[in-house]
Amino acid sequence: MRPLLQLLNKPRPEALAHLLFDSQFHLTWTFILGPNLMLGVNTFLCALLLYAAKLVPRFISGLGMVGAVSVFAAGLLELFGIIEQISAWGVGLALPVAAYEMMLAGWLLVKGLKTFTPAVGTVSQPAQTAPALNIP
Repeated sequence: MRPLLQLLNKPRPEALAHLLFDSQFHLTWTFILGPNLMLGVNTFLCALLLYAAKLVPRFISGLGMVGAVSVFAAGLLELFGIIEQISAWGVGLALPVAAYEMMLAGWLLVKGLKTFTPAVGTVSQPAQTAPALNIP
């Protein structure tokens, strides 16, 4: 489906009416904007903050940034009708984000976040690992 290209190929008054009143057009844009474009933006910001704060290993946050860019690119390709939303290309471009989310969840469950406890009047101390879940 090529929602944006179909809109651009129509005459202007009809295109505006199509944009305002076609529920299929809004549904398509909603399913492209939310799960793809916003997922890419949010994942990139989260991974960037984790990378800058050094709360998780750098390879996990680096994978998150790479995955965020790839899922954002997949959203743009779907928006312009170059690839379908459910396709091999869409799945392939979303795999790095899936790997990032699973690795981050596993790391946080097993190791937890690195925390810093600076003492007053002393030089900063090395990072300590926060305790993970204690399941009896």
